[in-house]
Amino acid sequence: FGSTVLVMMALSLIKTKWRRKYGWWFFTSTNLLAFHTIPAAWGMNKKPLQYLFTFTCVWCIVSAFFGYKTLKNYDKDPVKAEKHLLIEYSLITLGAYGAGFAEFTGIGAKVKYRLAEGVWKHYGDAPDPKFGHSVYDILPEKVGMTIFFAWMAIVWFLW
Repeated sequence: FGSTVLVMMALSLIKTKWRRKYGWWFFTSTNLLAFHTIPAAWGMNKKPLQYLFTFTCVWCIVSAFFGYKTLKNYDKDPVKAEKHLLIEYSLITLGAYGAGFAEFTGIGAKVKYRLAEGVWKHYGDAPDPKFGHSVYDILPEKVGMTIFFAWMAIVWFLW
């Protein structure tokens, strides 16, 4: 969802009319991103990061709901609505970028270990005590990846 949000923002900078045309998809992708990230953000072990990322999720959700309102009232004042859409898109993009950067640092640490040791770090076969019992862990990887690719294909086709 995060990359979808970032790509849609980039496209809206190229052609500003797309902000209104694809706004519903953008704000829906934002809500999906934020709602699915809240459990991981709230479950972080470091308190400052826990609060920061949970706040960022809520910030994106609130911005998306303001975006829906802007789209609904767009025809009343298109100039004002375009300004509001730019602000809402920008706030959401900042949140998605920050989350992506934080995720990249975690991935970067694992790649750094791989480069130094020549193997990926093994965490054992037991599920993670905090997050290892979600629907993602219950489903086989093939099923999860199939659902993911089907969902992405549907969204991109409709968009």
